[in-house]
Amino acid sequence: MIVAITGSVLVALLDSPLDRRTGTRQWIATADIVFVTTFTIEFILRVIADGLLFTPNGYLKNSWNQLDFIVLIFFYVGVFYNPTESTGLPRAFRAARALRPMRILNYFSGMKEIFRTFFLGLPRIIDAALLIGILLIPWAIYGVNLFAGQMGSCNDSSILYRKDCIGEYFNSIGPAHNPTLFTIIQPRVWSTPFAFNFDSFGEAMVTLFQMGSTQGWEDVLYTAMGVSGVNIAVQNSIVNWGYSIFFVVYMLLGCLLGLCVYFVPISLIFIASVS
Repeated sequence: MIVAITGSVLVALLDSPLDRRTGTRQWIATADIVFVTTFTIEFILRVIADGLLFTPNGYLKNSWNQLDFIVLIFFYVGVFYNPTESTGLPRAFRAARALRPMRILNYFSGMKEIFRTFFLGLPRIIDAALLIGILLIPWAIYGVNLFAGQMGSCNDSSILYRKDCIGEYFNSIGPAHNPTLFTIIQPRVWSTPFAFNFDSFGEAMVTLFQMGSTQGWEDVLYTAMGVSGVNIAVQNSIVNWGYSIFFVVYMLLGCLLGLCVYFVPISLIFIASVS
């Protein structure tokens, strides 16, 4: 059964909606049928041995067996309910293949303990997440007041002010070795070139959350240091060094220190509560 579960997970990794639509990798559909048949035989044998529900050791009286049964149901739905559809319920049901690795928990007591421990400590984890969210709010409010409307620019790099970003311009495009190979007429558009900004409180929270992962926060920093005013295009060079203080202090206090001061004690309490 462990081999079958591992095989079903590998098949789910190799499958994709594109393959379903184009008809390639037909062996994946066959493999799914083989696996669902194997799991069905296991289910029938265990029900014969222990009963389904109204016996002392009924199959569905065990929470781990209930998880296996749910995964089996989704397995059936994913295999037989319009698997070639790319939208709507079929796609949602096929996404439930992500639950397949959960079946392996039923065969290893150590994994069961880790999973159970996670749920015992879940309230503390939620508390930690809420506190981190509360810590982000002051930074988000301050960030909106500092940078709202200042991270935009015109797609025509020669335009500095938003009021001038109208009409059309000639844009040169081409491959890397000859970027001016073609010239096209393109409308001027004022937009935020960077994916994360502080134009609203919600976007500021998302930006700070992304920065908290320490991935790409330098890009936000350099973009902010290039702003010089509302409706003025972001500069390609550093205009205001002072804005760097906001981001450096946030990364030191709001991110790193907040994680260390709060999550480390919570982790210790969590370990003590389950040991």
